[in-house]
Amino acid sequence: MVLYFKAPGRSIRKDFLAWDWGEFVRYVEVADDQCASRQVEVFDNGNVLRYDRAHWCDDFAQLVRLKFSRKLKWAVFFLGAEEITAAEFEKVWRAAQRSEFWEQQVGRSRVPEFGSYDSG
Repeated sequence: MVLYFKAPGRSIRKDFLAWDWGEFVRYVEVADDQCASRQVEVFDNGNVLRYDRAHWCDDFAQLVRLKFSRKLKWAVFFLGAEEITAAEFEKVWRAAQRSEFWEQQVGRSRVPEFGSYDSG
């Protein structure tokens, strides 16, 4: 099950630097193990963040930590979610790779502190 969706961002925890950046759209790729493998957050203020399992958390935000069932029960956590194509996700991912925040994200990574991503 590979799933791609986008949803209006509901919130970012207040201990993350992006919590007051305003509204955003979250794009998520869910892998066969039913966990997020890549994610992009596009904010109305122009900021863009990206996450994958190698860089899953930093001072700005983090990769969604949720097991996605094959049923749509997960959608209650992402109100307004809509499935998108792999091509649409890849377009957003490529744009996020050019984000000016990437170097800052890497510099503020929490991976050394929290360890590698555990999808189980």
